[in-house]
Amino acid sequence: NSGAVTVSNAISVGSSLSVNSGSTIAVNAAISGTGAASISLDGTGATTLAANITTEGDAITISDNVILAANTVTLDTTANANPAGANVIITGTVNADDSTVALQDRTLTITAGTSGDITFGGSVGTGVNGQLADLDVTGEFINLNGAAINVDDDNAAATTATFTGAV
Repeated sequence: NSGAVTVSNAISVGSSLSVNSGSTIAVNAAISGTGAASISLDGTGATTLAANITTEGDAITISDNVILAANTVTLDTTANANPAGANVIITGTVNADDSTVALQDRTLTITAGTSGDITFGGSVGTGVNGQLADLDVTGEFINLNGAAINVDDDNAAATTATFTGAV
């Protein structure tokens, strides 16, 4: 697809899902992979996440910059009792849509399980007004690749970053 892609209704897939866009991707409703279903989002603008993405032990890959547009966004590869999980890769930056707006306390939780690695290809929360209120990352290995992490939303009641796994 060469245009923008928007997920407006929840999607549950039983085989791998790859969304390719020559523009932006907006995830406004949950995407769930069941069975052997990995999820791959590949855009050239930015991928806006306003809903969760989950799999049952298969990878989640976002080959784009990510903008968080909901207070709580979760990327989880351990759904339905799959504690081993799988890799979660974000190749670009991760930012809140606008941390200066009251009650927009954007948080990101990534769970890759006991065997899944998490890789950030760019910085987190360092864009203009892109600070996150909270970042919780759990995986076997967490690869920051030199990324700067800024969890400092002035409007949030509390700001924390938690890494569970080898960083």
